[in-house]
Amino acid sequence: CWKEIPRHYPSIKLDEFVVMPNHVHGIIVVVGMMVPASDMLLGGAIQESPRLDRNDPVWRRRMLLSRIIGRFKQNSAKQINIVRLTPGIPVWQRGYFDHVIRDTDSLTRIRAYIVRNSQNREMNK
Repeated sequence: CWKEIPRHYPSIKLDEFVVMPNHVHGIIVVVGMMVPASDMLLGGAIQESPRLDRNDPVWRRRMLLSRIIGRFKQNSAKQINIVRLTPGIPVWQRGYFDHVIRDTDSLTRIRAYIVRNSQNREMNK
């Protein structure tokens, strides 16, 4: 379901991601919205809902992110429940956590965190 996101949202590119036992970390790149000639990177674990403030210069990106995450959660929950034979059972908690990645150093650090997170899980099995 994660890899299908750009098919439904053409202004989206996906970056690093990892599926953990009880959450997901991923970087979503929103290309060319509101800020000419730059990309906005949004990354984080699906944890808690962001507060939307229309005075915030990135509120439209966050609105888009909310739709993207909502669709991802809905479609992935359906697929998970098919596999588990548990139709209609909630899979995801309400909301998610997001973070605006504003520079290359932050992007590099967050990518490394995502990769290490999955590697640390494998080592602790």
